[in-house]
Amino acid sequence: MPRRDHADRRVRLAFRLPSLRRRVEAAAWAVLRLLLLRDGALSARSGDYGKELFMSIEPRAARDLLRDWRVPLLGYGLPTTAIAASGALPLTTGVRAAIWAVACVIMGGVCLANAFRCGRVHCYFTGPFLLAMSGASILYGAGVLPLGANGWNLLGLVLLVGAVLLMTLPEWVFGRYRRATDRTRT
Repeated sequence: MPRRDHADRRVRLAFRLPSLRRRVEAAAWAVLRLLLLRDGALSARSGDYGKELFMSIEPRAARDLLRDWRVPLLGYGLPTTAIAASGALPLTTGVRAAIWAVACVIMGGVCLANAFRCGRVHCYFTGPFLLAMSGASILYGAGVLPLGANGWNLLGLVLLVGAVLLMTLPEWVFGRYRRATDRTRT
């Protein structure tokens, strides 16, 4: 019995793909236009000009730094690992404070960069919180902030609970991304 590799079905499908793609693009533009009209980002009389205008603008989700696995790994994973390792290693208070401060500054900087880049809501809250935690770790390491013998544990608990709450609650209340009209208000 001769072997068939079904190339004939693939060839017929290849001829249908361009027309299928045109139909999908037309439907996508119709849905996109409806959403832009609803948000007020596009005029009802814009015609094809709105399509050209939109095609030059990336959607917010595409600009989100958290979509690429390398950014969370380098921006959050490594600093979190450094903080955890500093708690397990016998380090001086000054070295531990420096590790915590640098780690929190890195994480807060990534959050603020992402907030300004794509408007991710939780980043507007976690960025300043992480920078404040950086300051608290420096103050505790310098002996200015009296937190007692378990100060690093307390700072770690505040960091963990605060970050989790600030990552989830704002997006639950306000949505994942800021609306475009929020930035234009004065």
